[in-house]
Amino acid sequence: MRPATRITLVVAVLLVLYVGSFLTFRAFPEEFTLAPPDHPERWLVVFSRNPEVHGMVRWFYWPLIQWAPGHRGYPTDTQLRNAIEFSNALREPRPVRPETPGRAP
Repeated sequence: MRPATRITLVVAVLLVLYVGSFLTFRAFPEEFTLAPPDHPERWLVVFSRNPEVHGMVRWFYWPLIQWAPGHRGYPTDTQLRNAIEFSNALREPRPVRPETPGRAP
């Protein structure tokens, strides 16, 4: 096999892996139920639960994110961090205020 053919084959395989891995992430989005049904951010593509890693992977896939058609949201690392904090706050038990005796409900 000639070197030019070998290089072309390697580049083609790497390109297929790059696009294929992006399409795999895109095929399994997470539903954000607070968004309206027809809004693109109803379906979020989260690359990692770690906001720093998510930000790096989002940067890595940036050309494909710009090229891909809509109906998917790609949150920034700050948006993901805020969503995780909000989700964790909802899971924490909240203290219940005892009712004051003698007060009518």
